[in-house]
Amino acid sequence: MKIRREVKKYIKDYKFNSLFVKNLILLLVLIIVPLSGAVILAYYAYNNMQKNEIEAYNKAIVEDTISGLERVLKEARTQLIYMGFNSNVELYMYDTEEIRELNYKVKSISELIKLPVISKDYIDNIYIHSLKSDKVISLDGISDYKTFKDKDVFEEYTSQPPDKKKTVSLTTSRSTGLF
Repeated sequence: MKIRREVKKYIKDYKFNSLFVKNLILLLVLIIVPLSGAVILAYYAYNNMQKNEIEAYNKAIVEDTISGLERVLKEARTQLIYMGFNSNVELYMYDTEEIRELNYKVKSISELIKLPVISKDYIDNIYIHSLKSDKVISLDGISDYKTFKDKDVFEEYTSQPPDKKKTVSLTTSRSTGLF
């Protein structure tokens, strides 16, 4: 109790209007206000710099991704054109009795399919489907469409409207194919 009285007395006796206290408050205001302003300014400037860097990085990533996809599609189309003009593939697509007599070789078509699948890591499989004979050639060889294991890929492809049908079908599943 005695300590409290002494503290109260000391506070009452001290002159808060003294020159020392006024100068101390003025000095603190002159230091803290500009320092706070500089910190706030630096925060917003750094924040804007970070946003600009993030936007530039994202833009570069998107451009790289787009160019990579365009390259993949261009290479896939080139492979398809190469395969499409192969005489054995052409004979297989128009499979009739007369053409069977010409003896197209399924093995040579399978070997033709094998090279891009092995050499390109973004191509999992290539399927060649003949509507005339209703057979499919893939890496596994030739099979009837009715017993073909990856019908989902074909159904996705055939469900497209005729005006939007493409020669390349890209899928994200494990069973992908090119037509």
